[in-house]
Amino acid sequence: MRKFKLLLFILCAFVPLGARAQISWQPNFNLAPAMMQSVILNPCSGGGCNDKPRREPRPSQRPTAALSAASLDYAPSLEVRKRNYAQFTAKIRTKYPVAAANFETFLASQDFVASMGRALKPYGLRTDNLADAFTVYLDSAWLASRGLQDEGNRAKAQALRKQVEAALLNVDALRQATDAMKQEMAETLLIQAALISAAVDQAKADPALMRQVAANVTRDARTLGIDLSSMIVTQNGLQAAR
Repeated sequence: MRKFKLLLFILCAFVPLGARAQISWQPNFNLAPAMMQSVILNPCSGGGCNDKPRREPRPSQRPTAALSAASLDYAPSLEVRKRNYAQFTAKIRTKYPVAAANFETFLASQDFVASMGRALKPYGLRTDNLADAFTVYLDSAWLASRGLQDEGNRAKAQALRKQVEAALLNVDALRQATDAMKQEMAETLLIQAALISAAVDQAKADPALMRQVAANVTRDARTLGIDLSSMIVTQNGLQAAR
């Protein structure tokens, strides 16, 4: 992940820690039911935990027909990306106007998504797939909630991705998602993941600041219906915390 570390170093130079630790995102869709169902009903990779009976979801929770894995792909648009960047920067500007201007300079200085794509390739992840972007966000957020740093590996990333994909394919709201909507969600998640990782990296020598970053990330994850304290990310993916 050397390329990703370089990207974080550049990001740190443009956006102050306060802004990185405070930025949050409100999703277009409520992903909570399916995401949490995936963890609660099947927290162990490859099937339900041996000591916990598997519960079937209520009929109202079942989609009328399964979404295909291909439905999580999208064709990226430069126009949509520019609009996403502008919207994201606008959120920073409300509290950190100088940081917003610096962030705009950062985004103009390089192709952020392309840089993320190169960094994620060894893990078998892409920037034009919603499940992949959610995987990157979830891993970064969970690590931050524990004040940890871990470069991970391909096997861990793929185990987590498999669970995320299964959860997202149960989100009925995604049936109406256009490529532009999926791109907005995915690229915002990637930016969030980068900001989170940069905040953790810079707070690693300051325990009090690390606790603040962890609390903020945990709070923001709840807007996606994700309780980071209720789960752990292992080499085999998500498991319920005991």
